[in-house]
Amino acid sequence: MMASTRLVNNLKRQLIQTYRQFGQLTHPEVVRVSQLLDHALNELNGRPSARSSGHHSQP
Repeated sequence: MMASTRLVNNLKRQLIQTYRQFGQLTHPEVVRVSQLLDHALNELNGRPSARSSGHHSQP
């Protein structure tokens, strides 16, 4: 699935709302939405993501 600008913008809004709801950047739901946004941004920018390439990123 190729990410669209609309999807990225929706995920940005969702991330902000989720953070406001839980109040912690490390809350599992905030992390989950952040990872979805990362994946969508990588696809939009033509970069392979860990999810699509089967590799896990290193810190």
